[in-house]
Amino acid sequence: MSLFILRFLLFPFALIYKVITELRNFLYDNKLLSSYRSSIPTILIGNIRVGGTGKTPMIEYLVRYFHSQNKKIAVLSRGYGRTTKGLLVAHPTHTSSEVGDEPYQIYTKFPQIDLILSENRKEGLAYIEKNMAHVNLVLMDDGYQHRAVAPHVSILLTTASDPFWKDYLLPMGMLRESRSQARRADIIITTKCPTSLLDSEIQQDKYLKQLQRYNKQEESLHFSWIQYATPRLALGNFSLAWNEQQPHALVTSIANTAELTLFLGDQMQQHFNFADHHSFTFSDLDKIHFKLKNSDVKSILCTEKDFTKLKVFERHPLFLDYPLFILPIEVMIQEEALFFSYLQQLLKKYWR
Repeated sequence: MSLFILRFLLFPFALIYKVITELRNFLYDNKLLSSYRSSIPTILIGNIRVGGTGKTPMIEYLVRYFHSQNKKIAVLSRGYGRTTKGLLVAHPTHTSSEVGDEPYQIYTKFPQIDLILSENRKEGLAYIEKNMAHVNLVLMDDGYQHRAVAPHVSILLTTASDPFWKDYLLPMGMLRESRSQARRADIIITTKCPTSLLDSEIQQDKYLKQLQRYNKQEESLHFSWIQYATPRLALGNFSLAWNEQQPHALVTSIANTAELTLFLGDQMQQHFNFADHHSFTFSDLDKIHFKLKNSDVKSILCTEKDFTKLKVFERHPLFLDYPLFILPIEVMIQEEALFFSYLQQLLKKYWR
């Protein structure tokens, strides 16, 4: 069945979904439903499309910057996939399964922050206000559709390869709400940009013309890319440095692997790709171990997010035979000074 026919068949369901989401947004827009705004400046980092847009590395990017500005930061997250329920304040003794793989990644990289998990963002913000007097900035992980909370600044992420303005509402496409709702964002960042886009004003203008339909403020529209660092040894009784010339296997459980596999190239001989947020088991690693036995693979590579779940298996035979390396990444924003200048301008009246 062609994609056109499938979308035609799903159109009535997308129309129903549109009516429901538009009615909900209308009620919030016209103050018929109330939104809670914290007394602490709050930045929301979210999207309107299902799938990975790079929220976690963007939060890490903001943590680095605001930490350099001596801000006391709390990250508020739902903690997708965690085994715990309700409000939870993260502690160094917590595991990835207890707080969720992505929040755990942020917390272990930046132990100086406070991490609060709560499905109810209003409850989480209220807890921070009441119990964490030292916090003067909250970064809210996802929640663009969580309109019961009104952030001071909303940052909307959309990938260069799958921009929201080319997509359709669920279930026809992958949009959680109508494209028009991008107008609520104070800043829109096109993420995971290839070099061909970053180096071409003509290509960027095509994106900007589309995005200006939702936000005409020039300082609000930005482009970012992923910068890969040298992989570092994480597990295995080896004294090795990463050798990009040696064949390796990639193990992932992330939403979108296209950019990563393109970056790694031909030396990635095998790719064991699991569903996003997958919780690895001994059986998973046994199967990987078996498949690698007759291969030329010399090492295994994973993302920072996946290592939060793999490190508990350090004594598994897989990692006794094959060293596990982590591939660190960082977000970079084009015209970074302009981005932070505008962000500070938006926050200026809220600092306390």
